[in-house]
Formats: sequence, C-alpha cells, structure tokens
Amino acid sequence: MTVLSLTSYSCATAIGNLPWEKASSEALGARLDDPRPVVRDRAIDTLSRRGDDAVAALQSALTAGSPQARRNAIWSLSRIETSSAGAALRSGLTDQDESVRRAAVRSVGVRRDRRAVERLQEILASDVVPLRRAAATAFGQISDASAVARLLSASESGGDDFLMHSLVYALSRAE
Repeated sequence: MTVLSLTSYSCATAIGNLPWEKASSEALGARLDDPRPVVRDRAIDTLSRRGDDAVAALQSALTAGSPQARRNAIWSLSRIETSSAGAALRSGLTDQDESVRRAAVRSVGVRRDRRAVERLQEILASDVVPLRRAAATAFGQISDASAVARLLSASESGGDDFLMHSLVYALSRAE
C-alpha cells in the first residue's frame, strides 16, 4: 500500500467506525475538536443537517470548547437557517478568539443578518484589520444603508488595500 492509500484507508476507517447518525448532538459537538480534519468536517456536516435539534449542542461548544471547536460550531451554525441558529451565530461576534469572531462575521454577512449590524459597526471601528475587513464585507453583503457613515469613517482611518476594497464594496452595495 502506498502512503496515500494508507491515509485514505485511515480516514475512511475513522469516519466509518464512528456511529454518526446514532450519536447525540452533544457527542458530535465534542468531535468538532477532533485532531482528524475528516472527523471535524463530518461533525460539522452532520450537526448542520440536524438543524434546530443541534443548536443547543453547538451553543455549548461555543461557550466551552477550544477556539477550533468554537470556530467549527460557527461553520455548522452558518448552515442552519433558523432564528435560534442566527442568535447563536451572533454570539460568536463577541468571542475572545479573533479567528472565531472572523468566522462569525463572515457567517452573518453571508446570511445577510441585519440583527448583527450593531455589533458589526463596533467591529468596524476596532483596530484589528482582518476583522474590520470582514465586517466591511459583511456590510456589503447585508446592504445596510445605516452603515454608510461608519463605512466612510472607517475609510478615513486608513488600512491596507484589501480593507479599502472591502469598504468600497460595502459602500457600493448600501441601499
């Protein structure tokens, strides 16, 4: 067997030996931090397909998990189109870890979640450029005219070319 086929076999074995459909949402939530990427990906997918039934377990992962588990909980929540999942996603906007906040910002933008606008405005005013860039892009996706003044203010404070592009995009989409 080649190394690639051994790796493929190991991944298939890791996925096949776990009782995915019978596992509780809490057990799947614990797999969001598994060292094997294929297991984490399958947990994200399985939890998201469970919809609202998985939101409580995902909220638990958001409050008690590692940054990786919290980020993966955000990715799973972003696929669940319910108000409870949206509320859990918005809670990720205040996470202590920047990568979790960035995932949450991206997710609320893709969902066009107008309830996140106030927190996105705070993030846009922060000094963390990657978060500011993601918030500007989210405003462009949400198309919220109430953010125009904040977007103009953010453009005056400068930043890298990518941030400026995100701000111009957001301003061009404001309705």
